[in-house]
Amino acid sequence: MDNQIRNIRRQIGMTQEKLAALTGVSTGYLSQAERGIIENIPAYRLSDLAEALGTTVEDLTRPDEEKEQSAVDMIREILRMPRAANEVIVLGGEDIERMKALVSKD
Repeated sequence: MDNQIRNIRRQIGMTQEKLAALTGVSTGYLSQAERGIIENIPAYRLSDLAEALGTTVEDLTRPDEEKEQSAVDMIREILRMPRAANEVIVLGGEDIERMKALVSKD
């Protein structure tokens, strides 16, 4: 989980200072959480971090291998959606960012 917080924060271009300010924690606490020094982050704090990062608690706590499979499954599901030959699938910015976060590697 520690790397997930850092990875997602970096992927969206957010500084530790900004995330700390949004969640009401110190940058020291956040740095320790990102490095795995703080192992048991309270559920309310995970919820705050996930909201500030535009993701879910599940995404913060799920191992990379599961995220990669989740991204593949999401893409397969999109491709299976019935659509007319000229229909375009439109994804919102949040959907695109979530997919990027799922498939990108640091």
